[in-house]
Amino acid sequence: MTEKLDCEIYDDGFVIIDGNEVVPIVTWFDEFGDECDAADAVAATAGPTANGKWISIAIHTQERPRLH
Repeated sequence: MTEKLDCEIYDDGFVIIDGNEVVPIVTWFDEFGDECDAADAVAATAGPTANGKWISIAIHTQERPRLH
C-alpha cells in the first residue's frame, strides 16, 4: 500500500513526517540512481519509522531547510 506523506526534508540527513516524527535518511540518490550527497539528490530513502515502515522520497527542486 502506498501512502502520500507530507514531510520536510533536511540536508542534515532526516525528514520530519506527519505527526512530527523525525526519521533518518539512510541513502540519497542522484538522477542516475547512484548514491550521492544531499546536495545532488533527486530522491532518498528514509526509515524505519516508529511503526517499522520505510519511506521513498522524491525530492523537488525547491530549497530544503537546513538546521544550524
